[in-house]
Amino acid sequence: MARNGVAGVLGGFARAVSMSFSPFMALGAAGVVWGGFAAMVPALKAQTGASDAQFGLALLGSASGGMIAMYLAPYLLTLFRHHTLMLLALCSALVVQGPRFASEPWHLFPVMIGMGLALASLDICANLRISRIESDTGGHLMNINHANFSFFLAVSAILVGLLRQAGWGTAQVFALISCV
Repeated sequence: MARNGVAGVLGGFARAVSMSFSPFMALGAAGVVWGGFAAMVPALKAQTGASDAQFGLALLGSASGGMIAMYLAPYLLTLFRHHTLMLLALCSALVVQGPRFASEPWHLFPVMIGMGLALASLDICANLRISRIESDTGGHLMNINHANFSFFLAVSAILVGLLRQAGWGTAQVFALISCV
C-alpha cells in the first residue's frame, strides 16, 4: 500500500506513540483528570455551596499551581529523570482525591492549587520530554500527543457526565479518575 495510504497513516501513528509512549500516556492521564473534573463542576459547587464567583476564584488556585509548576518542571526532570512522569502521575492521582473532601467554598482554593501544581507539572514535564525526543529523533510528536490529551479530555467528560446521570457522586467519580 502507498506510504500515504491508511497503512502509512497507522504506521506513522504507531511510530509516534512508541517514540513518545510515556509522555503520550501522561498527557492522556491529564486529559482524563481535567475532563472528569469539568463534568463534576456542578456537583462540586453543590457539595461546597460555592457561588459562581467563589468557584471562579477557586479556579485561580489551579492557575497559581500551574505557575509554580512552570518554574519547578525542569528541576523535577533533572532530579527524577526517567521516573519523573510516573511520579507526577502518582502525585496527580492522589491530589485528584482532594475535591471529594471539599465541603466549604474556601476548601476549593487549596485543592485547586494542588491539582494545578501536580497536573501542570505532569503536563509540562511531558512536553519537555516530547521536545527532547523530537530534538533527538527529528520526529514530529507534539500534535499526536496533544490530540491524545484532547481526545481523553472529551471522552472523560462524556463518561463522567453519564456516571453523574447514573447517580455516581464525587467520591466514586474521583476514585475512578485516580484509578484511570
